[in-house]
Amino acid sequence: MDCVRCLVGMTRNGAPDTRLITDYLAGVCTAEECTLVEAWAAQTPRQRQHLENLRRIWQQASERTQPSVNLDALIHRINDHVAMHPAESPGEGDKRHTNDTHSHQNQPKTREGGLLRNFPWLPRSIAAFVSVSLLVAGLLFWGASRTQPTQASYATGTANGQQAKVSLPDGTIVTLNVASKIDIPNDFGQKTRTVHLRGEAYFQVQANTQTPFVVQAANTRTTVLGTEFGVRAYQGDAVQVAVRSGKVAVNNRILGANDIAHVTAQGDISLLKQHNLDAALGFADGRLMLNHTRLQDAIPQLERWYDVEIRVTDARLSGQRLTATLLNNSIGELVELLEVTFNARVDRNGKILTVSPL
Repeated sequence: MDCVRCLVGMTRNGAPDTRLITDYLAGVCTAEECTLVEAWAAQTPRQRQHLENLRRIWQQASERTQPSVNLDALIHRINDHVAMHPAESPGEGDKRHTNDTHSHQNQPKTREGGLLRNFPWLPRSIAAFVSVSLLVAGLLFWGASRTQPTQASYATGTANGQQAKVSLPDGTIVTLNVASKIDIPNDFGQKTRTVHLRGEAYFQVQANTQTPFVVQAANTRTTVLGTEFGVRAYQGDAVQVAVRSGKVAVNNRILGANDIAHVTAQGDISLLKQHNLDAALGFADGRLMLNHTRLQDAIPQLERWYDVEIRVTDARLSGQRLTATLLNNSIGELVELLEVTFNARVDRNGKILTVSPL
């Protein structure tokens, strides 16, 4: 990672920005980005405590279950909360954290109590990746500066093994698949409806003939007025766009219902017309579907879905094919599937699965 990228991850007051801290808490940032966050936290005891508080809030929020989050309303609540609680000077803040019996570090850690008691507006959900990413920004700015810097966008993401459903300000519903992130501009819906995606998401777009909805993913721009479609854009893979209803424009190509487009890193587009969408969009219904897929091609999907690392000791297994519909993320289910399908032995060491022929 170059210095420009590092600087993009920091606010003007020297704190990590929303995108960087969210990646850090979700465990998806690079080694350089982790170093950047930890170096910031090491500067003062107070900043170390802020990072620890954010870790606790992230952990508690990820245990909640709620179907969706209204981002527009949430960000206004956070902004109001931060405005009503300006930061103290460093000296004052250190004294108050030492003596304040209501500080975060003294709160109980029960499921219904703990840190979340101080934030009654925090949604209790796994979609709290949405709220936590915004909460992170509020807490960092509250604790590190009297002046809240202007954010060009806010982000929400999921880690391996997690999904989230997000309600955008225009009424569009986004289902984020595992290990995915979406950036939403603060002025979303005012002149444009453009979001940036890394990973995979299913969009149920609220119709608006005056303002097209745009998903920018890697080198692919998908434009719609109102429809349902999925976009997959994991790093290293071709971008895939699958249309369930209506029409979309993928770069300069038009897709209709049941069409799938693949866009290579060079920008070449291939189309599948009137194709079965079960495998492409099953994740939106909580299913990972594999259809006669080679194990080596299925491994990245399985690793994201189950939050594991899969190692294959014999190259002959990698070329064998797998057909399955997976409805949950139980690692035990995955072990059984691999053993039965490939007549193999699977040794499990934490989150590392080693597959070997019998």
